[in-house]
Amino acid sequence: MTRSTCRFLLVVFAMGATAVLRAAPEVTAPPGDLPAALALFAERRYAEAQPVFEAVLAANPHDTTALLHLGKLAAKRRERELAVDYLGRALAIAPDDPLLNFEYGAACSIHAGTMGTSFKALGAARRGRQAMERAVALEPSNLMFRQGLLEYYAEAPGIAGGSMRKAYEQADAISAIDLNQGAFARANLHRIEGDMMSALQTLAEVIDRSPENYFALYQFGRCSAASGIALERGLSSLQKCLELPAPDKGAPPAYVWWRIGQIQAQLGDKSAARLALLQAQKLLPDDAKLAAEVAELDAVDA
Repeated sequence: MTRSTCRFLLVVFAMGATAVLRAAPEVTAPPGDLPAALALFAERRYAEAQPVFEAVLAANPHDTTALLHLGKLAAKRRERELAVDYLGRALAIAPDDPLLNFEYGAACSIHAGTMGTSFKALGAARRGRQAMERAVALEPSNLMFRQGLLEYYAEAPGIAGGSMRKAYEQADAISAIDLNQGAFARANLHRIEGDMMSALQTLAEVIDRSPENYFALYQFGRCSAASGIALERGLSSLQKCLELPAPDKGAPPAYVWWRIGQIQAQLGDKSAARLALLQAQKLLPDDAKLAAEVAELDAVDA
């Protein structure tokens, strides 16, 4: 398992929540109140939710909802082994639940990625893969399950079941459900393989179908900036992003300006590059990497 796979699985495992529990005020939910615990979790009041879920589980050790969320909470505290334990207990109670299979698989895979190179890590990775495969088999239309499995196949070593062929098969299956989502998956696989031309061609097809698809426009510009290929179209794609509202989970304007600056520098327009990078820096004043790029550009101009 590579770090990038672990990062992806951690994102889907957390389901949009932050990774560290914050300090909680006094718990207001009554002990053993599952709806209250779920409401606290949904509000990201994780430290408050923890004892309420524990009380639910104490009253009913077979409550898979409590076990699932206690596993998620353990993962947020980066207690990987405890997360696997909670989710494994839930899965033993409901072995045909697709979400439990996926969450257990993701937890095992993340845990494996923290264990270094060992037979124990390999075993955890294999259990993770098998559980995610079962989740997809149980609910084949679930794009999150397929994307998680695709990322595993693409990044895991062959001995742990990694396979680019299988990753592309998942991309094809995703395309059959959602054409654009499948294209993003395929473009990412091309990027992993270092085939930036194919990645750009795949993203261009999405833009041709959906000229205002913010995600495709940004990813095209990002790939262009990283590869030095199709710079003019990359620039125009990013400029189009600035005309559109940034969607939830889309790259914010700071990163759009950053990529514009990188492309302008490659096109030889140092003045435009500097203006774009400074605009990005206004929005990301504490980003050391961005500051280094601005300083490097200034050094070239000096």
